Amino acid sequence: MLPYLRAYMGHEKISSTAYYIHLLPENLIKSAGIDWSGFQGLIPEVDVWPE
Repeated sequence: MLPYLRAYMGHEKISSTAYYIHLLPENLIKSAGIDWSGFQGLIPEVDVWPE
């Protein structure tokens, strides 16, 4: 999903987007107040265009 986030945020490099991952504290990731499974459908699968 990181490439989708990279495109959404307008970053040219994955490393620019990956920088934000370290900002997520462990407590946020484990939080019961966030429905992480609900995020699965936010960005749909993309079909590959033929060249």
